Amino acid sequence: MGIETLVLLVIGICCIFQPTLSVGPSPLPMVLMKSAPFNQNHLVFPVSMKINRNATDHMISLEGISPLILEWLSLRYKFNYSLFLPPRQLQNLDYVGPNNPGIISYAVRGECDVIIAVIAPSPSRLSRLDFLHPWLYTLSAFLIPIPELLQNNVDAVVKPFQFWQVFFSDSLYRNWTGGYISNKITAIRLVIGSWCLLTLVLLNVYNGMLFSFVTTTPRASPLVNSVEDVATNPNVFLILNKGLGAESTISGADKGLYKTLGDKMRSYPNSRCNSTKQCVKLVKSLPARHAYYDIEVSLKAAVQEDYRETNECKMTIAARFSGSGYGWGLPKNHRFREQFNQGTLRLYEIGLISLWKNWFEPSTKPCLNDQDASV
Repeated sequence: MGIETLVLLVIGICCIFQPTLSVGPSPLPMVLMKSAPFNQNHLVFPVSMKINRNATDHMISLEGISPLILEWLSLRYKFNYSLFLPPRQLQNLDYVGPNNPGIISYAVRGECDVIIAVIAPSPSRLSRLDFLHPWLYTLSAFLIPIPELLQNNVDAVVKPFQFWQVFFSDSLYRNWTGGYISNKITAIRLVIGSWCLLTLVLLNVYNGMLFSFVTTTPRASPLVNSVEDVATNPNVFLILNKGLGAESTISGADKGLYKTLGDKMRSYPNSRCNSTKQCVKLVKSLPARHAYYDIEVSLKAAVQEDYRETNECKMTIAARFSGSGYGWGLPKNHRFREQFNQGTLRLYEIGLISLWKNWFEPSTKPCLNDQDASV
């Protein structure tokens, strides 16, 4: 196969676009892997794609699994590719209005060859795009505030000792006033001795339970325990990122649980956030009533970023459900579809995608146990 040049639309959620196809034997570009500070003005899709820019807003590097997959495919199938930025206001995949037709529209019009980002398939998207074999598998979940600490019940600690207070007070009173307790009968001595022994055992058991109670700090019940709680509890507000996969999944549902979640989203005027930071701010607001819906890897990135900024753990991931696969999108009947599918499967077979996923998956320590939070 000769060297070809592809025009790629790269989103993550930032995007790259080249309106014309340039052909030529240009050398393969190098994808730079370099970290950069988080910029709240740029939408970033964790694990898949992050575009790093300089002070003048020019792209200086890409990082994530998608650039690595793209580079590997370009070497295997001998093609070059071009990456260019579209207008910044285009932050939605789907059609929003005449001034924002959505990033998918570029592939539909044949102005790009592939969208290299994780895209959630939906009926409307499947009618407009072909999807490659999924390379990212993750659960959906909700980001909620960590339940508040509860104060220990002092009465529960003090009241059990009131019996012993009365007992010893009575004993001291009898000793001081010359009271007499008969101890001449052997049977009575045995009963009293057995009772004292049993009391000693029970007292030791109680002391152990009391120590555990005092040293363990209880928490209030979490805001939600399951997706059904989000759907049915009128005191819980559902929020999500505007124009991204989570909204597309539930807004187009016409029955079942997703339909219920979609109705709940539409009933709350502030349900659609313009950025992840806006959703995180709502989750941490008081009173705690917001549950942020997204795929788990994105929620883990939100927890990680919030801890970096505040050095506090104020959110947790709950109610995981409905695992799905996500992959790239291509125009219908694209000539590279089979090669890209074969290449993606080959990367899975040799373990490179799993390795890269470990590189880029956000770490939620110390707020969450990554092993328990793993997909």
